[in-house]
Amino acid sequence: MKIEDDLNTEHSRAMWLEWKRRIDPSHYPDPKTRAEAAESAQRSMVADGLIDRGSRPAPSTLLNEKGNPNFGLNFYVLNARGEFAGVSMYESHFAVCTAGGPQTLPTEPLFAEKLTG
Repeated sequence: MKIEDDLNTEHSRAMWLEWKRRIDPSHYPDPKTRAEAAESAQRSMVADGLIDRGSRPAPSTLLNEKGNPNFGLNFYVLNARGEFAGVSMYESHFAVCTAGGPQTLPTEPLFAEKLTG
């Protein structure tokens, strides 16, 4: 099979994307429609106080009344020997299944309180 030089150009990629947009518009929306939807979502998030006008998370939504993070973050680790641990921003639990059966265990929290909100 001969590989045509033209198949790997910006022009051929643009033509392929246009074809994909026409046959599957839900996954490959028109760039103008996509931009309009993104702008609408951004305006909505600004109005709700989730982000400021610079598209950054609004500071008031990131911290709670104590000045601590207003969101949870969990990490689960497993080493080659099968030892495991769960660590989190706030009190939390994680599930694990070992030879002894399934268990729900507490994580090791950075802040000794529950996330509220």
